[in-house]
Amino acid sequence: MTRQSGPPEPKFDVTFLIMLIISGLTVLTNALILAGFYVQRKLRNYTNYYIMNIAIADLLVGLIIMPLRSLTFLYGTWIFGHTRTVFILGFQNTLLSVSVFGVIAICLDRYIATFYPIEHFQRKSIRKATLVNIGTWVISFAVWFLVFSVWDLVDPNDNLTPSGLFKPNYSLRKPTLILVSFIRALGPFLLICGLYTRIYLRVRSIGKRPISTGLKTNESPNSVALVRQLENADLAYVSSEQDKNKDIEDVFKNPEGKVISLGQAISGMRSIPTDNVADKSTEYSLSNDRSRNYRPSMENASSPPRIIGKSTKTDVASMKGQKVMRTLTLIVLAFVVTWLPNAVDLMVHTASEDYYDIMNELFPFSELFRWVTFCNSLTNPVAYAMAQPLIRQTVLMILRCKR
Repeated sequence: MTRQSGPPEPKFDVTFLIMLIISGLTVLTNALILAGFYVQRKLRNYTNYYIMNIAIADLLVGLIIMPLRSLTFLYGTWIFGHTRTVFILGFQNTLLSVSVFGVIAICLDRYIATFYPIEHFQRKSIRKATLVNIGTWVISFAVWFLVFSVWDLVDPNDNLTPSGLFKPNYSLRKPTLILVSFIRALGPFLLICGLYTRIYLRVRSIGKRPISTGLKTNESPNSVALVRQLENADLAYVSSEQDKNKDIEDVFKNPEGKVISLGQAISGMRSIPTDNVADKSTEYSLSNDRSRNYRPSMENASSPPRIIGKSTKTDVASMKGQKVMRTLTLIVLAFVVTWLPNAVDLMVHTASEDYYDIMNELFPFSELFRWVTFCNSLTNPVAYAMAQPLIRQTVLMILRCKR
């Protein structure tokens, strides 16, 4: 395709208007998510730091990349020169990669939490999440700017796509085209789907085997211990988050099954009957010596509180596990729906470039699939709000201008 002489005349059409609407909605929804993190401190937990990183990248996609790419529909072609095209495409691919790597980071974190719950609970921290988020930006920038963008600047070409964009050098060579296709879409797609499948199967198998069933049957000690570890880790996470926020009262159960608060549990430990406390038939019981020697301290405050009552422990862990899986499911579903067309497009381009060019001359499939991929930046904040009621309530509070 040859370049047109002279600047083209803009022609406003419905497609351009739709692109602007999608861009505006993407900016609005991601801005609301980030505003929710700012005003609601309960949202600033370990897992949501990964979500915040993706929201920042998605906000920039809607604020910068979508408006620039929509100009192709306004002018009928790409109006920027080669140098600006290289930087725009490098920045576009960097932002998209940060969003994809963010989803991978969430899946890896949930995978470790599911299969190695104790180690995950001991090592997770806001600092760790921040370093991982910074790493997604560094890796994305290094791949797309320092490798491919520099290559196009040093060795420019005049090959244009049907939409008028300059073809990057990696697309002109089969080995680099296969490598980039795998890095950008195929590899992350397979990795995310694989991790999610393993997590789903693991959680489902654990959910079908409650701890009481494992104790009554002849299951191996290792499988029962694993179930206990999962419940202990999930419960410790919930309890530590409640202590940090100081807005949700920790709930305990005494040996008789009566619900009492944390303060009541500490003050009433001396009054618990010794024979009930020392009952060996109860799995979760307190010894009389521990109750007598208990003293609140900084060490006790920082450690996960002990909860008496097997049913309460299992229920709280189950509720948290369901919320985490719901969030992960919606994020992965949004990724699969929006990135699958782009992955197929890259596979066709890799298999037969001539057939790929013929298809795009008849209809701009490549540009359409690219915008479907851009829409992942719009579906992500919707998935967050659907999965977490607190995010949804905070966003509604902001829209209603309530404090």
